[in-house]
Amino acid sequence: MDDLKPLLAFAAVAKLGSMNAAGQYLGISASAVSQHISRLESLHGVTLLHRSTRKIVLTEAGHLLAQHAAQLQQAALYTQNALDSLKSEVSGTLRLSLISGLTEATWFQAALRELLQTYPAITPQLFMSDQIIDLKQERIDMAFRAGEGSLNQGDLVAKRLVTANWQICAAPDYLAKMPAIQHPEDLAEHRWIAISGINQTLQNGENTFLLQPTNYLYCDQLSGLRNCALAGLGLSIQTDIEIHGLLEKGLLQVVLPEWKLLSINLYAVMPYRIQSAKVRVWLEIVQRQLAWHCIR
Repeated sequence: MDDLKPLLAFAAVAKLGSMNAAGQYLGISASAVSQHISRLESLHGVTLLHRSTRKIVLTEAGHLLAQHAAQLQQAALYTQNALDSLKSEVSGTLRLSLISGLTEATWFQAALRELLQTYPAITPQLFMSDQIIDLKQERIDMAFRAGEGSLNQGDLVAKRLVTANWQICAAPDYLAKMPAIQHPEDLAEHRWIAISGINQTLQNGENTFLLQPTNYLYCDQLSGLRNCALAGLGLSIQTDIEIHGLLEKGLLQVVLPEWKLLSINLYAVMPYRIQSAKVRVWLEIVQRQLAWHCIR
């Protein structure tokens, strides 16, 4: 048991590639990480790392031990999560990962307000990224992810929250200044704001139209994309669960509402099968606010 902390420190270094990163992950200093590993090497008479000022390289023995240390690290995380789930008191830090655009969604804002008002002992932390991150490595309690790719990782738990519909929208000021959009063919005359190329099929009954615009304003972040649309810089494609409040306020307007795009599922993704009390109450709040704001 005396080797447990050094082994966990070694597992973190092997996975993250540096003493600093491992220290940040474990909540200790890089010097403490180095001391743990030096103690492990001295105790067992092996060299696990080749250290230099630029990088750390695992030795052959280090590579072999890293496989077992990773399993130990995973077991420790599962054990900690199981302990958290046994707590009857709803408290602690709640680490949430979400795409940047969700912070402006009325249901998310309402859910966060309810959480803060109802459970003051919970401290939420928001980690916004439009990239897929490692939930276990970043110690995330829940992530919001869209699309069926959320189901591809067998070691994660995904719960479908709602089906969202993509909609073409723009600011009323932009639409007033530009040529009228009465048919899908008119969309080609407009500027688009997008993260990547758009290649989607619009459908109206039995009629279909392949949407492939070429005039783009590129934006690499979803929240930035929406802000550009609100500023009247062009058309964009948004989900109804994100722009519901903006549509109600008249800040955005749906274009060609009778022409439908594909829908997409939003999931709550969690790193472990056993959920802590704080995650369970947050999930209940999210489902309630989604039902109130988006499913009526």
